Amino acid sequence: MTELDMVCNDAESQLQAGAAVVTAAAPQVDGGQGGELHALLGQGGQQRPAWLRRVSLAAGAAALLLVGVGTRHLGRGGTGGGQGLTLSGGAATGVTQFHESKEECSLHGGAYNCIETECCKGPHMVCFEKNEHYATCRESCVVGEHHDDPEEHRTPWSCKPLNKDSDTDSAPRGSTITLKSHHGKYVVADRFHGRWVKADREEADMWASFKVEEQDDHTVALLSHQDYVSCEPDGDLRANRTAVHTSEKFIWVDNSDGTVSLLCGHTGKYLKATPHGVLKAEAHLIGDWEKFTFEEVDDIAPGTEDCSLHGGAPNCLDTKCCKDPHMVCFEKNEHYATCRESCVVGEHHDDPEEHRTPWSCKPLNKDSDTDSA
Repeated sequence: MTELDMVCNDAESQLQAGAAVVTAAAPQVDGGQGGELHALLGQGGQQRPAWLRRVSLAAGAAALLLVGVGTRHLGRGGTGGGQGLTLSGGAATGVTQFHESKEECSLHGGAYNCIETECCKGPHMVCFEKNEHYATCRESCVVGEHHDDPEEHRTPWSCKPLNKDSDTDSAPRGSTITLKSHHGKYVVADRFHGRWVKADREEADMWASFKVEEQDDHTVALLSHQDYVSCEPDGDLRANRTAVHTSEKFIWVDNSDGTVSLLCGHTGKYLKATPHGVLKAEAHLIGDWEKFTFEEVDDIAPGTEDCSLHGGAPNCLDTKCCKDPHMVCFEKNEHYATCRESCVVGEHHDDPEEHRTPWSCKPLNKDSDTDSA
């Protein structure tokens, strides 16, 4: 579809809506020009040649203007009664396709640049930035070059969402959050079963918390304990990556109703939560099921401020306790212990070769030198 076709589609939609309002508001004006306008535009307008569509659009706009003026006259004292249809700048403001607060926002399509307005008139649209010179209103966006761009303009898209109310998004970078779906269920990275990410928990626990990490661009990564959430090509979400690459980067989109949506930048698909708790990155636009609320939470268990973090590097031999309530401080030998979910006695093949010595797996406890057995 060319840019001209896109512009024509937008204009025809506006005129069709205007004709519907005019027909309903004043069917007696000149025999009902609203119906004639529908006939002029036709149901198959999008298949007509571009030059004919432009002629029809010009005639349709003139017809709508004349009918609107007549309707307004009737509303001010003619036989039609009622308030009538008011016109402003040649457009029918009685058509409630756009919210009043979005009057200065941009239409969607390649011909419209929203780099200055930083907002969109159409529903489901987001003003996505390509570069510092150009942005446009789209339903979603894929980071990188777009093959449908004209060849002379085929440069990478950053896909940064622009927002007229803020210079940055609301992502609490560096903080730990919970995410709740439109259906009231918490997003959780399952401890088992392949670390699948779902939205099926009634209450939040440690596995329903994610640390929001800032990346070198405008994207964020979601860390679930030691692993990053990955957006797979088929839409599956798993918390099983140890480093951030392309599939671990998410675009944080602020919605006008205070909710947020998460877009996988390499696929252009939004996270979608079903009423049954299934969470996949498979939506092309933002609807209710693609909206989430978030809340910042404490990422450590109460009373464990002086305890150790989990992972191979932190040594809990001295603290003998762990900040994560699901972790236990397991001893390897008299020199080293670390916080783990479980422990296998003996050598661990994932230990560095120079430190591949047996684990005793003795649990340490800061409140006692021995266990309670």
